[in-house]
Amino acid sequence: NDQYSDAYGNLGLSIIVSGGEIYRGIEYLERAIALPGASLTQKNNLAFAYATAEEYDKAQAIYEENLSTSEAKKKIQELKKLKKN
Repeated sequence: NDQYSDAYGNLGLSIIVSGGEIYRGIEYLERAIALPGASLTQKNNLAFAYATAEEYDKAQAIYEENLSTSEAKKKIQELKKLKKN
């Protein structure tokens, strides 16, 4: 159900950006993208969450579903720079 996908995705991202437990947020984002109707935004949010947790291989794999390998690597490098700041 699209509604549940959106709800799980929004909850997961909210947990992460509010400084909550990152793996709890990731759990909700994983639920969101497992449901029919998961959006590209939800997938990108999950990739962002993985990068925030320094799980860069998982983040890159998600980005590579919609970007070239070089674009995905560039995105990961950008997120790593943000993490350092």
